[in-house]
Amino acid sequence: MRKLLLIVATFAMLCFRSGIADDNTARGIVPSYASIDKAFIAFHDKQLQLLDVDTKAVMVYFATEMDSLIDVPTQLGGMARIEKLTPDYIKVGVTEVSTFEMRTLPTKKDSIFVAVHTVRGQAADSRIDFYDKYMAKIDDKKLFAEPKLKDFFDIPRGSLTKMSEIEQMVGFTTIEYSLNDEDNTLRARLTVDKHMNQDDYNIIRLFLRDSIVYDWDGKRYRLRKEK
Repeated sequence: MRKLLLIVATFAMLCFRSGIADDNTARGIVPSYASIDKAFIAFHDKQLQLLDVDTKAVMVYFATEMDSLIDVPTQLGGMARIEKLTPDYIKVGVTEVSTFEMRTLPTKKDSIFVAVHTVRGQAADSRIDFYDKYMAKIDDKKLFAEPKLKDFFDIPRGSLTKMSEIEQMVGFTTIEYSLNDEDNTLRARLTVDKHMNQDDYNIIRLFLRDSIVYDWDGKRYRLRKEK
């Protein structure tokens, strides 16, 4: 029964997508995507290369029309599924070790999209990108400044451990970003514990913040100042 539903849903979504594409092409229109589900279906960067357009359409169809978060096969034979879908946010488990998140961000003119792709290998590490309503990538330099290593630490005045020492101990930096499904905040977490000397990590963890938060102000993400 489940396989039959998947086949029916696939056929329905193929017909729908084909009709929209033909209509837009005939009128010379570059399609825009006002909703997160349509933006996810249209997303074409390499972060989601394991999921073709039709597979993403089926995932969204089941989530929105049948209230069912189903597992779908990827192009490498694994299984993917939508883990959370709201009008402004989506999270997808792409593989057993990777996730994809996307959120709508309001601006003065049009809404844009932020996408976070996270791979959890030895240490969780994320990539963050921004897209306009046409799903064209936006230069993120004005929208987000990656955190500096010192942002993740709270070293009290008078401490014998200095930030310069921590920088030497950490070396290679990995950061996990995560979007919030309820608001526009972005959270960042330093994930260096797995590739550091354990003695060194035991030292830096005394000053390491659990995470840091960025707030969206309508123009860019700004690091929230800790009180």
